[in-house]
Amino acid sequence: MKKQIIQAIKERYSPLIFDNKEILEEIMTVLLESGTLAASSYNNQPWRFIWAAKGTEGYEKLYSFLSEYNQEWTSTAPVLMIAIAEVVNEKGKGNYHALYDLGQAVSSMAVQASSMGIQFHQMGGFDSAKATEELKVSSNFALVSMIAMGYPGDKNLLNEHFYKRAHEPRVRKSLKEISGGVDFFR
Repeated sequence: MKKQIIQAIKERYSPLIFDNKEILEEIMTVLLESGTLAASSYNNQPWRFIWAAKGTEGYEKLYSFLSEYNQEWTSTAPVLMIAIAEVVNEKGKGNYHALYDLGQAVSSMAVQASSMGIQFHQMGGFDSAKATEELKVSSNFALVSMIAMGYPGDKNLLNEHFYKRAHEPRVRKSLKEISGGVDFFR
């Protein structure tokens, strides 16, 4: 019997427009708790998340860290979040695996969200230095990505540039391109 990829993974994508439907706090709790269940090196759980709902001062602050390009389309997102990794622990020891572990936590949250009809759009286009300073984040932590999240909106309402991008086919590398035997890189 052929095994199937779970539907929440198949349906996960990065929308460029969101519906104005609010993400309730109890749903945010479920999403964050799903992240806490991710595996981490030595169970360090180095992930931290700062999030805010649209219409709050926190949201405006997070929005201000985004690049102009990302600000163009994220304004419809009901929640913005910064994903943070503790790269140096309280004893001063570096955590080489912190970014990997954070990625696993965010992936768990994204799949959980997808199963609930919510999508994440993760971004590297933000001013990490400004966010670190304004949010008073310790130098033991690295601000890795920002995430816009919400229920997907109507792609037909996007401007021409984002409309075209939103309607492009979802292309993934083949298994042959990403996986092979021990001589894969030879």
